[in-house]
Amino acid sequence: MPLPNRHTPRAKWHNYNGAEYFVTICTTDRAHYFGTVRDGQTQLTAAGECLRTQIENVQNHYPYAEIPLYVIMPNHVHLIVVIDGDKTPYDRTRRD
Repeated sequence: MPLPNRHTPRAKWHNYNGAEYFVTICTTDRAHYFGTVRDGQTQLTAAGECLRTQIENVQNHYPYAEIPLYVIMPNHVHLIVVIDGDKTPYDRTRRD
């Protein structure tokens, strides 16, 4: 089945070859997959622990990417993602 035509969310005026990004990822239907809150603290589920491990090891897989700050909540995660344009393995300025 072919994918529907999608418009790219990329800004035409930005080359994406290194920058800092604020990213928020929400769960489907805002379900509490990542944890629960007890006494004002988020207690991570197994999925939340897996997410934390992946975030903390992102540089092992993508040496040009860093996540210096993040917060995991029961139904979403906020991240600061830093891309080092001098280390990216390919030209991110192409517009295909």
